[in-house]
Amino acid sequence: MPMKPAAILWRSSLSACTAAGNVELRIYAADKAILSDPMDSESYILLSNIYAAEGMWDDVKRVRNKMEYNGIVKETGPSWV
Repeated sequence: MPMKPAAILWRSSLSACTAAGNVELRIYAADKAILSDPMDSESYILLSNIYAAEGMWDDVKRVRNKMEYNGIVKETGPSWV
């Protein structure tokens, strides 16, 4: 690929990896999404959720600490109520 793929492409591949059950590839895609857009909280949350689903609690803490250190805050979800 002649250009660097956008973070959204890596996040999209996460969905395919989830459907296929490939944990290693999900972690790889999440890491690449973070490298593509290091200020996007969504990629960090996705990676944290992957680790939590696998019971990798030390890694969950590492990702959340990295978010805090870099000043990245999770966006609040909108409410339709």
